Amino acid sequence: MVFPAATLDPVREQLRDLLTVKTVRESGWYDILTKETKKMTTTVIARSGTVSMPLHKVLKLRVGDIIDIDYDPNSPLKILVEEKQKFFAIPGTISGKKAIHLTGVYDQGD
Repeated sequence: MVFPAATLDPVREQLRDLLTVKTVRESGWYDILTKETKKMTTTVIARSGTVSMPLHKVLKLRVGDIIDIDYDPNSPLKILVEEKQKFFAIPGTISGKKAIHLTGVYDQGD
């Protein structure tokens, strides 16, 4: 939620006291937030390659067309979490189902 800062001025001191780590842990909010965060879903994408093409070509695509992508089948897949690269993986199967095996963590120097 977002509130204009001016609307919070009358309760600024109460909020400051409420949001200390000790108060949050003692009030149970910490446990509630931790529990609810674990239930959240996110989007994970295994990307083998990407292609950029003009919209007029996309509109002309038909069944059977071949799209050349910049993908080396011997290099790892890029695994994106919420559209940000986080891991590397190799594709495979497990128990007859398609799967990926994480092989590394993407480190962009953060």
